[in-house]
Amino acid sequence: MIYRAEIDGLRAVAVLLVIFFHFDIGPLKGGFVGVDIFFVISGYLITNLILSEIRGNCFSAANFYERRARRLLPALFLVMLVCIPFAWKAMLPDELENFGQSLVATTLFANNILLSLTAGYWDLASEYKPLLHTWSLGIEQQFYFVLPLFFALALRLSKEKIKPILLAIFAFSLAIAIVGTHVAPLINFYSPFSRVWEFVIGGCLASACLRKLDCSRDYRDFASLLGVIMIFLSAWTFDSQTPHPGPYTLVPAIGTALILLFVNTECRIGKILGSKFFVYLGLVSYSAYLWHVPIWSFLKIYDAIPVTLVGRFGWVAFVFLLSHLTYQFVEKPFRNQKQIPLRFFTVILLPLGVFLVSAGAAMERTDGFPLRIFESKEIADINTHEKKLKSISEFSKASGVAAHENRVKVFVSGDSYAADVAYLLEYLYGNRIRIVLSDLSACDVLKLRDSHQDPLAYSDIVAFAFDEGHDERCSLALISVAESVGKQIFLFGTKHFGNNLNWIARLDPRHRISLCQAPNVDYQRRDFKEKATFSSLNYISIFDWISNNGCVYVTTPEGNLISSDRKHLTIAGVKYLADVGLKKSQFDVVLRSYFDQKSKRNTHE
Repeated sequence: MIYRAEIDGLRAVAVLLVIFFHFDIGPLKGGFVGVDIFFVISGYLITNLILSEIRGNCFSAANFYERRARRLLPALFLVMLVCIPFAWKAMLPDELENFGQSLVATTLFANNILLSLTAGYWDLASEYKPLLHTWSLGIEQQFYFVLPLFFALALRLSKEKIKPILLAIFAFSLAIAIVGTHVAPLINFYSPFSRVWEFVIGGCLASACLRKLDCSRDYRDFASLLGVIMIFLSAWTFDSQTPHPGPYTLVPAIGTALILLFVNTECRIGKILGSKFFVYLGLVSYSAYLWHVPIWSFLKIYDAIPVTLVGRFGWVAFVFLLSHLTYQFVEKPFRNQKQIPLRFFTVILLPLGVFLVSAGAAMERTDGFPLRIFESKEIADINTHEKKLKSISEFSKASGVAAHENRVKVFVSGDSYAADVAYLLEYLYGNRIRIVLSDLSACDVLKLRDSHQDPLAYSDIVAFAFDEGHDERCSLALISVAESVGKQIFLFGTKHFGNNLNWIARLDPRHRISLCQAPNVDYQRRDFKEKATFSSLNYISIFDWISNNGCVYVTTPEGNLISSDRKHLTIAGVKYLADVGLKKSQFDVVLRSYFDQKSKRNTHE
């Protein structure tokens, strides 16, 4: 296969877009499209390589997989190994447990699957995941695994059918991506089925480019310039709200295709991309891609103070310095089969892979080695999440709760934030109340009105709590309905304990008392909005409980974590917020009035 320097230059563009996006440098909020550029390039190069070898009767699947392993594994394993001591030193147990899961998944090229099951690319917590970016390597490796099998099968059928089959796969995959942006955007983002069409674009180009394109230099200049414009227009206009991958992703993908198809050493764009500067950045682009996210992530983990713009440029320079060293002393030697034979390669890489999986599994199974941070198991236990409620009942639409039961019946509904409210109630009121936990929204409860499943019919108090806040229309309607039947609705506000808690791990336990930090602005704004929307008789602001002079408390007066993941309460956090907040709230006033009513009723009986 003929080497094309301009493709390395295009890789440089792709990696610069991604790095500047993650380091928040410049106005290109859609720099993540650099990954899509990589996917199209990979599809083109790998398909071109396989087809060339097939035509020369020298293709070997074993050799193909060996080359992929030599290309990807050495630098990847190095970066993962370097991350481990930094993670061990700087991460809280919850974060280290998540990091351990990523170690296992990344080693097995399945981090895209893990992330689709546990979190999203745009989640705040994602900024503190050093191996977040390896989701794209998972998708690439899954593509590499299938491609030789595809060609082996397709060629058995008919060489003429390869292109129609590729086009069918392209159409099917793109359709999945378009539907997925609406049905399941998180799964869609990480799914290889939603990304295959990008590789197929490159594959179709490879089939076309085996025949020499005969067009003028002016035409090549125009087509390649159009491709560059499409890429940078995408990087300029896309952001976290853009459905991706989806129909809009066609813009950077087609832009990349135009460059691959029409650029050569004679046209203007080709001369720029083929320059020594861009070519070398392209050669080290894989290492740069591997190093930049861990460096940026650990910078944020180690220090809650944002890095200045000048500092960010300095760290980008450091990324490329590391990339140069990794390329020269790791990538190049391991790719050379004469310098490092297959047997030696296997002896080095296989134990490393086993170690990475074992280390990750240990981090996950031990819940992040909490005794690294806390002085004893007892202290570690109260600095982690509650595991289950002792007096909880799961809501059943068929049964509800017995109306004659003598305890005060509290229906708590929502997502994981509702579980936190249930923990607070159980801690403060114990067996004096009957807690029923559900995932129904206010809109769902309205639909159950006047039925035997209606929570208002068998509950004394109904409370809701959601991470994303409350539906204004349904919540106000339900409050009105509840008031008409003499019942009380409470809406617990959202909560968030700042964007990074890992810095606490480095402090001496004696210096962890009543610490606070800047709140997450988005969550704080949501709380302000809901306080203005709902009556103080119904809305309970948890931010009011944890805020002090513009910051939010993250540890208790005893030095324990209120939350270990920035959102959910630890056992210590439950006790603290119950005492400083719930005990003094309108909820407590109403609940104690029910206690008094029950007590008087029992006295008369």
